[in-house]
Amino acid sequence: MRFLSHTHINGNGRQYRDEYACILARAAKTRKYTHVAVGCHGDYIASSDTLNCVWNFGIVPVRFAELDVRVDVNGKTHKAHISALNIPNHPIEGYKHNPKDPVHIKEVVRYLRSVGARIILNHPKSLDAIACFIPYIDGYEIKNGAHVIDFKGENPCQYWPSLIQFTGADYHVWKGKGNLDYFTELPDEWLGRKVYK
Repeated sequence: MRFLSHTHINGNGRQYRDEYACILARAAKTRKYTHVAVGCHGDYIASSDTLNCVWNFGIVPVRFAELDVRVDVNGKTHKAHISALNIPNHPIEGYKHNPKDPVHIKEVVRYLRSVGARIILNHPKSLDAIACFIPYIDGYEIKNGAHVIDFKGENPCQYWPSLIQFTGADYHVWKGKGNLDYFTELPDEWLGRKVYK
């Protein structure tokens, strides 16, 4: 699959969500992508109707939410964003959206694993940031369309070769911010099960 990951459609009010999903679907089709992430920050969960807007273009929508989470390692709190990919159409158990005081990732991982979701660490700030979240993630962004990721010349793959490296668009449709040319090539079976509708 050619996956346009890490995209956001929940800006400027709910009346634009379907239109923004169509913009992503058109962009994906033009670039010969096969799958596109459909969701936004926090506890926003895209509806089946919104996903159908993407299906209508022949593109597979993957429902996702970008969650604010934290881990505590050696007395220090590390905050991050994760993409919860291929989630069902109902609230994420254990998650309350609060960027200033994010939930511990353990609070949401049990639920995400129970529904077969994949978890990606978005725009990590360093190798240490990745290391803190290793027990909980399936991959991490190595490149991001809206944030500079600087690993100071090191390739995280040498430390974590089994994790998937993502190139995340981080595209916010209503701002035109991010990079729609950023996509990730993945095995077709990577999501692990049929995509939720």
